[in-house]
Amino acid sequence: MFDHEFPFDPTYSYDKAALLKVSLPEAPDDFAPFWRDTFNANANVSLNTVVTPVDSPNAAYNLSIAEFDTLAGYRVGAWVVYPKSGDVEIGFVTSHGFSGRTAPDFGLLADKAAAIYPSAPGFNLSASRDLPNEKMAHVVHGISSRETYLIRPCVTSIWSAATLLLELFRTRRTDSSSPAAALVAVWVPSHSPGTTDSHGPT
Repeated sequence: MFDHEFPFDPTYSYDKAALLKVSLPEAPDDFAPFWRDTFNANANVSLNTVVTPVDSPNAAYNLSIAEFDTLAGYRVGAWVVYPKSGDVEIGFVTSHGFSGRTAPDFGLLADKAAAIYPSAPGFNLSASRDLPNEKMAHVVHGISSRETYLIRPCVTSIWSAATLLLELFRTRRTDSSSPAAALVAVWVPSHSPGTTDSHGPT
């Protein structure tokens, strides 16, 4: 298959051709309603945002650290990046892989873009004594129930970050807090700068 250093076969004997033959499992009957209800519930959560400017390592962009609330009382930390020129035409929310994100990635920005890089609950800026910050524990935390599984607030934290992005940049101004005319949500593999491995999204 391929060379690796794992003490097990990570391919489970599947080559590419075999993987392409694997069909999708049927979704639970209430899969879409569950996530729709989760989205609507999260939309009613007040962000209670605190934004603190910090020194930026990039001469072209301002940098702040934001804290905000998401569903079920989780407090989320994120980096906010926006042009010093004040010329913002598009906005990004960029997530990360299983081991979190240690810094924003200025290299991902498009021209005239503002971006928010939220840390998933438990990791980095969103660290909490009640949540694991190690990927193997994080990925199964609360898994006994879909209501308590940590993937749920990981998802809602991205939605909340998108709401914050619009609140910060939707209204056009002539200073460095000018608007985001469009919003793009992206997930970036963990081997990108500022992240620590490549195991996929939380």
